[in-house]
This record gives sequence, C-alpha cells and structure tokens, in this order.
Amino acid sequence: MELDEAIARVEATEAEAITVALRHIALHAPFLGALADAGDRDLSDFQRIAATRVVEQGEMLRMAEKNLSRFVGMLRTRTAIYPQLNGVRLSVLAHVALAIRLQPLLECKPLWTAVDRQDWDDAADALLMTRWPEKAVDDGEKRRVLELARMMRTGTEPPSLAA
Repeated sequence: MELDEAIARVEATEAEAITVALRHIALHAPFLGALADAGDRDLSDFQRIAATRVVEQGEMLRMAEKNLSRFVGMLRTRTAIYPQLNGVRLSVLAHVALAIRLQPLLECKPLWTAVDRQDWDDAADALLMTRWPEKAVDDGEKRRVLELARMMRTGTEPPSLAA
C-alpha cells in the first residue's frame, strides 16, 4: 500500500505542476490571437512557426503542455525522492528545464542539496545561478524569472495565478 500511496502522490504532484506551469505561461506569454491548429507540434517548433505567422494562445499552450509533460515525467525520479517538492516547485523546475534543458538542471548539485534540506531560499538562489536567467531578454521575461524564483522560495502561486 505504501508504494501505491507514493505513486499516487507523485502523479498528483506532476498533474499540479503541469496545471500551474500552464497557468503561468498563459498569463505571461505574448499571444497575438491568430487561429491555427497545433496538431502535434512541439515548443522547439515555436520560433520557426512564429517567424512565419502569429501563434494563437491555444496552440502555444498545447505545445507547452506537451513539453511540460515530458520534462515533468523526466523529473519523476526526483519527485519521488523528494516528497517535499510540491507541484508549484516542480512547475518551476519544469520551466527551468525548458529553458536550459534537463541535464544541466539535474547536474545542479547546490539545487538538489537545498531541496534535500528543504532550504527553498538556497534552491531558488541555485536556480538563479544557472544559465536560466540569461535566457530572459526583456523586462517582462526578467520579471517572470523573479516570480518563478519566488514560487520556488514559497511553494505557492502568486495571487495572479491562483485559481
């Protein structure tokens, strides 16, 4: 029964992480409203597609969900090892993995040491010391990085996201 409970906890955390991450993307990502069918596209297609036409919010969110599901799934072992990692914090890790890829995130020893100690200030600081903040090119993206770091520190969604 203990294994079943652990699996259920991990699955619930993953589902919450994807929901939180998609709310965050929908709130912050720029969309211009053109209608288009997403099909089975991936976020890696986004820049190429956006160079030729406007990408509709629903299409972007479907691409994001596909990628987030993949990254959250790849973090499953960490989610199982660290039960203190809630859905909000896992959503932050998925965002960072989208930006810097999974391997650098997994190799960030200060992050995982902080997570193990439940030292969320150090965990957020460790993320801010990665290449992730370098990906933010404008003020809106920089504010988003700071907001995600706050989410890692507090384990809660900002009021603008809470449903």
